[in-house]
Amino acid sequence: MSSSRGLPITQARALASNPSTSPAILAQLANSYPETWELILANPSTYPDLREWLEHSLAARIMERPPVKVEELHLNETVQVVPLIIEPEPEAAVAQQPEPVLVVVESAPAAASQKESPLPVKRRKSRRARKNSTLRKVLSIGLPPLAIIVVCALVTNIVISSIPETGSISVENLTSDPAGPIWSQEYSQGENAECVTFSAKTFDQNLAVILVQNDESKQDCRDLETPPETKLSLLNTQTGQEIWKKTLADQLPWTEDWKKEIIEAPGLNEILIRFIDVNSDDVDKDKTLVAYNRLTGLVADPVIAAQKDKPQQAAPVLEVTMIPGNTKDIIVFTNAPDDEDKKFQLMRFRAKQLSKSKWKFKTDLKPIGGNPIVNDRIVLGRVTNSDESVLAEAVTLDKGKKTSWAGRPGGKIVNVGDNYIRIQGDGVDDEFNNEISQAGTEDSDGSGTPITLTGISSTGDKKWEKAVEGYALSRFGDYIDPFNKSTYNNLFEVRNGRTEAMAISASTGDDLWAQPLSLGDFLISKISSQKNLFSYKTAEGADFAGTVEGYNLASGSMVGSQELANDNTRIDGVSSKTGYIVDDPKRSEAEDKKDSEDNNGVVAAEEDDDPEEMKKVRTCFTAFDLASFETLFTYQCNGYEHAVLLGGNWVILDRTPEKQVIRSFAQHQ
Repeated sequence: MSSSRGLPITQARALASNPSTSPAILAQLANSYPETWELILANPSTYPDLREWLEHSLAARIMERPPVKVEELHLNETVQVVPLIIEPEPEAAVAQQPEPVLVVVESAPAAASQKESPLPVKRRKSRRARKNSTLRKVLSIGLPPLAIIVVCALVTNIVISSIPETGSISVENLTSDPAGPIWSQEYSQGENAECVTFSAKTFDQNLAVILVQNDESKQDCRDLETPPETKLSLLNTQTGQEIWKKTLADQLPWTEDWKKEIIEAPGLNEILIRFIDVNSDDVDKDKTLVAYNRLTGLVADPVIAAQKDKPQQAAPVLEVTMIPGNTKDIIVFTNAPDDEDKKFQLMRFRAKQLSKSKWKFKTDLKPIGGNPIVNDRIVLGRVTNSDESVLAEAVTLDKGKKTSWAGRPGGKIVNVGDNYIRIQGDGVDDEFNNEISQAGTEDSDGSGTPITLTGISSTGDKKWEKAVEGYALSRFGDYIDPFNKSTYNNLFEVRNGRTEAMAISASTGDDLWAQPLSLGDFLISKISSQKNLFSYKTAEGADFAGTVEGYNLASGSMVGSQELANDNTRIDGVSSKTGYIVDDPKRSEAEDKKDSEDNNGVVAAEEDDDPEEMKKVRTCFTAFDLASFETLFTYQCNGYEHAVLLGGNWVILDRTPEKQVIRSFAQHQ
């Protein structure tokens, strides 16, 4: 029998007891299938935190059994206390005579061999004694259940605090050259290998989604009679185990000739794939979404799974927006149907049920740039200029109803901590690095429009405002969860001819500290550690960033620096104690596709790449201590090999022509 939770109970039990089941899926089963707790606890693959959580949960289940009823304790029976006097025995038995004892009986009939003893006179207890007796009875009856409630509350609190959160990703902390595990996964398909391309995106802790498909960007590949099959798989990037692998056309035949893209959404319960009809004559191209079950790799929505010949949604899916902290729902922005009087429509879906929206909102406005979700509403009003005739509007996330919004249209909104900042003057896109925002929009003679930063409330009201030459943003790179994927942690003003950085309070707009960062050009990294800001410094007259410098976020004082090999070398990640510098020769092409500092992807090898140049070895990965900035270890790669962060773990992507491989660092060495 199928469970309403998505899997038959028998299948859930089988996964729970299988030692090859990944830690993330065991955690998902523990959260959704209490019937499998004992099986998961007995599974040798269960990791320590989950094992501890299960032990607490099972203990709490036992403690939640109802206490013994008062009647079963016989506390209400009326008893009489009768002294039992033993008759004197003959002299010979005097030495063995027992001491007098009290016996509790329900009545006191006289025994034939005993003398009857009159019942003691029942004396009325004093008022204090009666009160004390009542109190003792109340305490004896009430304390045990109260103690159980208190203990259960404590255990529940421990359990809740230790539940592994879906989508929470910590970067592995490498302080020395990793020794293992050793693993490798190859994704080439033999025949027509030159047309096989693959992409990899982080899905959850230790998990990455791998998509292998025909290279639709090449005409020769599109013309193949038998193109490479499109396969979707879920890979454990810690162990190298493939949780599952599915051929997409086996489930939905219409997808065979469509291009596929992974929607990166750490924290979402389902895996989202966007399909693009590359053969369509429509300029916008038809685009549709399909969600796949994370446990099985099957199409999550049975209605969509039943439509074998055509997609369920024909209108182009223009944008998909995650709801911070929500692991189940998404916001989808599409063109409105041709017969509608509005240009666009905004819809909220349960990701596993994309065939039916929770609500729809028709509008002529696009979502505002940056992160359009502000508290409990999504803001509409994207314009490319300061057209005052356009009025921004907001829609409630829960019901899809129009609501109040005091903010202006245009620009973009970013989250800095718990604060919302509206940025006007440098476009509507949240760029992959700070190069454009730091440069500002003013010309060298001071003409042009300055960038304006405005702190706003959750309803769009202005809290503070300041005009700046340029600005920069950074976020902590050691941890990602459903809340902070679209949130920054630090805001900086760039001023004095763009040679000085000023830390700004996002809540008040006040200046915190100023620091001259370079005599030449500098670029503030969008990745920071919990304590340090990073800035790439280029010496005057040089054409690449020569060093990366670290500055204390609290004071602005310099901490240390690391040499960089070339302009393709950047900090692509940090952990609690270590910073990671990656040299990627394809970084400039990746940045053009907005796949840079967040390691969203790596550009594949091109036909015109010089094979001899690509075979040259370089230092592709450097780990350094965040406190001392001393180098801990390095890795060597050729031009086809790339160090990337997937599922919180560092791996090597090998894009050698006709060879598509992901392997562990230990295997690489």
